[in-house]
Amino acid sequence: MSHRRFIFALVLPLLAGTALPTQAAPDYQNLRNTIRTEHIHPGYETLSVGAQELEHSIARHCRSTEQAPDRVAVQSAFHLAYDAWQAVQHIRNGPVNVEDRHARLQFWPDKRGITDRHLRQLMLTEPNRPLDQSISDMSVAVQGFPALERLLFGETALSQHAQAPEKINRCSAAHAIADNIARIARTLFDETRNATAGTDARTETRDLFNDLVTALKFVSTIKLQDPAGSERARPFLLENAISQRSVRNVEINIRAMRALYQLLYGNADTDANTHTLIVSQFDVALNEVRALGENGVEALGQELGPVRFRSLAATLESLRELIAEDLTTVLGLSLGFNALDGD
Repeated sequence: MSHRRFIFALVLPLLAGTALPTQAAPDYQNLRNTIRTEHIHPGYETLSVGAQELEHSIARHCRSTEQAPDRVAVQSAFHLAYDAWQAVQHIRNGPVNVEDRHARLQFWPDKRGITDRHLRQLMLTEPNRPLDQSISDMSVAVQGFPALERLLFGETALSQHAQAPEKINRCSAAHAIADNIARIARTLFDETRNATAGTDARTETRDLFNDLVTALKFVSTIKLQDPAGSERARPFLLENAISQRSVRNVEINIRAMRALYQLLYGNADTDANTHTLIVSQFDVALNEVRALGENGVEALGQELGPVRFRSLAATLESLRELIAEDLTTVLGLSLGFNALDGD
């Protein structure tokens, strides 16, 4: 067989599997506007409100006259703001794709420990101007939630006094990062709220379709399979192990992805059996994740923990395949560039 015929023999079944059916195209503009109004706008609004309250909570904590005020209030504020971020983490196109905003809010996965190194470097460097003004020009690894998590949940107290050999006090660093998060969150809300035509509706709908399928892969592989490992659990790869909310994140992700799927599906007049199966599989995934608790380190430490992580990952991977095929038919669109390509 010639090289050309061999390539054609490989590609032909792929083309057959992804061929788009002939049917009336959906109203992309109405679909796009509905998703903006019911999913993206409220998601970024909640993030903006939560991030602002997190900044205020840190400011109140650092103004406290107590010798060593506890961090319960700021940690609670972190969790609420971070819940809001996890509910929109799957959105990778649009304003969040501008100026590295997604990475600036959450530089993760971080398998090389860049956040820890850059945060240590930041704390040991004498600032030439206020951190609130300069943090946005620094490494993305110190601009968002992962760096702030280390300050709010680490062993060292959040204090207005620098502890040698550090040159910057942790209150200043935490407030600067929280302020940066709040500014980015507000920008995302403003830009999506004030968006007019922008990208054409068909392209934006396809981008959201891509975001959904990418997110399912991201959660199943990066958040579940990688920490579970193939032979031995690797809890150091968990998201937010420090604040003990790795599994809590996954539950929020699944709920958000289900909501986006429902909106993308809309009122499609197609095979309802597949749609019903997908919705039921989301319920299965939610039941599986609830059984794990919130703390991924604790869950992986149980005898069947890694097996249960891999089982949930398999459920989400099955969902991804079903949704990719179902929405290709419903939307009359094929999947394009994967937002994780090149990461």
